[in-house]
Amino acid sequence: FSFFLQNLNPNSDTYHECIGPDSYPNTVRLFYFSNNENWGLCISRFGSLDALYKNYSNEENLFIFGVGANNNKSISSMVENNTLPWLKDNDYADIWDKWLINNRDLLFVNKSGTIEHKINLTENFDESIINTYITSLLE
Repeated sequence: FSFFLQNLNPNSDTYHECIGPDSYPNTVRLFYFSNNENWGLCISRFGSLDALYKNYSNEENLFIFGVGANNNKSISSMVENNTLPWLKDNDYADIWDKWLINNRDLLFVNKSGTIEHKINLTENFDESIINTYITSLLE
């Protein structure tokens, strides 16, 4: 599935740009989904992904995106201390339905654009599993 949505995070390098899976071809892409950008656990998980991404600062073949649900909730708490792009689903893209997303799902998309792994971060944030999946996809 392809989509382009505006990056709403003013702390991100691609702020205001319309980006999506096809913006970074032949790379590994992770998509974190939250339907409540004001809820502590959702914000915490996105912050953990932002911190994890910084460990890959020299890796040019990895990108992580946050994708909010198609709602009118403010994203200010979600992006406050994070630099990863934050996108909001809309009626046209309809990513949550097309990708069968649940709140706090993390999707791992390989260099060919295929979803390889899907885990849910509600119960825990297992950095070792996430790193294992990233490493396997980068090889």
